Amino acid sequence: MAQTYGAPGPIGSSAASAALTQLDAYTRDTRKATGRGVSGGGARYGSGGVESLGGVDNGTDLWPAPGGVVPAPLLHRGTGAWVDMSTSLDMDVWARTTGGTTIMSQLARAYALNDVSATRSLYDEWASTYDKEMAEATQDYVGPALASTYTLKCVGVDNISKARILDAGCGTGLVGVHLAKLGAKNVDGIDLSPGMLDIARRAGVYQELETADLTKPLSHKDGQYQAVVCIGTFTQGHVGPSAFDEFVRVVEKGGYIISTVLGSIWSSGGYEAKVASLAEDGKVKVLSAELEDYRRGAGVQAYMVVLQVL
Repeated sequence: MAQTYGAPGPIGSSAASAALTQLDAYTRDTRKATGRGVSGGGARYGSGGVESLGGVDNGTDLWPAPGGVVPAPLLHRGTGAWVDMSTSLDMDVWARTTGGTTIMSQLARAYALNDVSATRSLYDEWASTYDKEMAEATQDYVGPALASTYTLKCVGVDNISKARILDAGCGTGLVGVHLAKLGAKNVDGIDLSPGMLDIARRAGVYQELETADLTKPLSHKDGQYQAVVCIGTFTQGHVGPSAFDEFVRVVEKGGYIISTVLGSIWSSGGYEAKVASLAEDGKVKVLSAELEDYRRGAGVQAYMVVLQVL
């Protein structure tokens, strides 16, 4: 029987410990299933290098193949054939074969946009139904829960309640809710969409919420946060890799950046090169950059990028 990795339980140290145990089991089982984490190859990142997170050898076989080409099972429930994911995904085919037509029409619209005003309007419109739709079996959006547990692992169980965390592209607050369940008490959120922020505000887990365009400089001070979490924002038609520069700026030295990058644009969108450049310049240490479940019901994965600011 396949293992399942759900959302964290109630607030408290026991929930945090359980979440960390789940994360260790998750990373072990997924790497075993996909054949990753095997010694003898992989990427190297400047003087910072690639370190192991949670005992998993993330410094080996980081990239299954060059040019954004990966085995299909790593990104969708395919047959194992090699698929060039640097090209656009066929949204209509996905919707017809999974029954996710309503959700996919919204995602397809979002991915097709390259205008900030239009993107803001779409997410304002989608805000009231976003959480319900993304939780459906056709999506099973596990990215926020997984990223929150990675954040806990980086910051530490003893420090999670004190750590100041920025949820960049917070949307309706899914990450903030998961972080709160793990004991976080000082989380700020920013998002392009006022409608999404209205939903996030109702969760009652954020200290501050404000609108922000992640394609522009942030208003926050240098080194203001111990961690920045950015989930679901580095995706097709949204925020480009240059946003990593601002994340590095607002995180204190020794702090962390935890983000997802949609698998299909990791290489073609310049994110892989950006992370490598930051590491080569000695600005970050790459702790992990692995494909993880993202929208599990849809079989979509994203790179979970974990950086330590130097």
